[in-house]
Amino acid sequence: MESSRKVLVILENGAIATDIRMQREILALRDAGYGVSLIAPREREEEGNWEADGVSIYRYKRAAGGGRIWSYLFEYAYSWLATFFLSIKALLNQGFDVIHSCNPPDIFFSIALLFKPLGKKLLFDQHDLSPELYLARFERPRKLVYRALLFLERMSYRLADVTLTTNASYKRIASSRGGVPGEKIFIVRNGPYLYPLEFTVAADPGLKKGYKWMVCCMGQMSPQDGIEHLLSAADHLINTRCRRDILFVLIGNGPSAPELRRAAREFGIEEHVIFTGWISDKRLILEYLLTADVCVSPEPKSPLNEHSTFIKVLDYMAVGKPIVAFDLAETRISAGEAALYARPNDDADLAAKILEFLDDGERARRAGDIGRRRVETALAWKHVEPNLIKAYDFLFSAGKESGEVEVERFTGIKSRFRKFFKNLVSLMPLNSLRVLCLRLAGYPIGNQVWIGRGLLIVDDCNGREKLRVGDRVALAPRVSIVLQSYPNNSLIGEWAPTRRGDVFIGEDTWIGIGAIILPGIRISKQSVVGAGSVVTKDVAAGTVVAGVPAKPLRKSDGLGRLRLPKQASTGKYGN
Repeated sequence: MESSRKVLVILENGAIATDIRMQREILALRDAGYGVSLIAPREREEEGNWEADGVSIYRYKRAAGGGRIWSYLFEYAYSWLATFFLSIKALLNQGFDVIHSCNPPDIFFSIALLFKPLGKKLLFDQHDLSPELYLARFERPRKLVYRALLFLERMSYRLADVTLTTNASYKRIASSRGGVPGEKIFIVRNGPYLYPLEFTVAADPGLKKGYKWMVCCMGQMSPQDGIEHLLSAADHLINTRCRRDILFVLIGNGPSAPELRRAAREFGIEEHVIFTGWISDKRLILEYLLTADVCVSPEPKSPLNEHSTFIKVLDYMAVGKPIVAFDLAETRISAGEAALYARPNDDADLAAKILEFLDDGERARRAGDIGRRRVETALAWKHVEPNLIKAYDFLFSAGKESGEVEVERFTGIKSRFRKFFKNLVSLMPLNSLRVLCLRLAGYPIGNQVWIGRGLLIVDDCNGREKLRVGDRVALAPRVSIVLQSYPNNSLIGEWAPTRRGDVFIGEDTWIGIGAIILPGIRISKQSVVGAGSVVTKDVAAGTVVAGVPAKPLRKSDGLGRLRLPKQASTGKYGN
């Protein structure tokens, strides 16, 4: 059965195949009975191809990446346009009630704004602090760009009906910097799935390649992720402390990967470091994590990382592994006693903490057990998922009153939005564009409908009167459909009252050139209205009517499905 609540998820910062958090959110919404569509960049070959039953996925080709401001501007402009057109496609195909916008970047509120007049809501899923992310990625940040990012973030906060954050630190920022009321902010942490370890996979000593110890790090490789700090720590252990019995396995990829491989060669530790790239086989990832003796989260201290929760930390805890990380506020909140904390950005101390766990197996085992229990009792996705569903319940039910206020606030904009697309219909050169404009104007239009040029709809677009057009209907050029008729300010208004009413045109019906359909008329299926006719009364199914006013001429003898004019597809009949 088709869901009555539909969500369009927008993801730009990476492919869905590598975004574990969004995979979990999408599956949770689907399992809760929501219809889910997704717009995301197409995966690279090495990333795999993520699919899920019941989830409609619209993919677009990625823009060429780069590390400069201009390359990001091009990428985001291209992604915005691709997402906008795909969102229209999703609206026409599955439809949606909510746009679930994930950041970075903080630009998709503007797409949601275009759909707000149609009553669509916006949920802002804040994965990162974009202004702080900019400061972390660029050595010489520009104040103008930083202020622009703050503006985009603030607009995302203000236009969102609900905001999701990954932790309490982000929630405080959404409240203080974004002015979001506390009741509209829901914390949905990066909770891992709790794998039943004894029934899945086991450690594989062969993955150690003959080394006694394995240190593992998993995740994105970008400037803010600190992999260079782990390589520096590895250099300290291998070359300074002469610990040549340790293998470092780095799972993942990203824009910094080439530089990191070059750094490993320059340190002279390439034999001790394996870059696996992205691994799409989840069992193999589990094998690496279970085989590892210590797992590392090397993000350095920065305004971004101090407030961020890292999925890798929770995944390490889920498989019962001891963790080494720099001493960051949110990392301490997540890992607690499951980790040893090095002095921020001190690579030698990071190396020392790794060595403490390697040289004290019992301590490492206790830390791993603490992490596993913490995930089991509080941090696993099964504990986090209810907060996501609560946010959507608020959006659809608890937030109903505020939603009604919001809709009322946008009533005037919605009416103008509908009028704009209604008036565009007669200007469109192609039938497909005319049908699209009618749908964007809020009129339910069936499939395989053909609309001739010069269609006139008399409607103030306030939503009180409806026009419904069934499947395989053909409207010849210059047809007029009147949903409301009134004499404006004329004195005759006293004896010529306003006429309003819905108009329904049933499936497989043909309306001739220049026909006029008055308010409140129902034209049943498989009927024909002659050219120039004025329809003042309902038309029964299978009836041919013509004249002024239109009168029945004959009943059809089983018209069957109406065949659209052959010229309609070739453009010879007004396109």
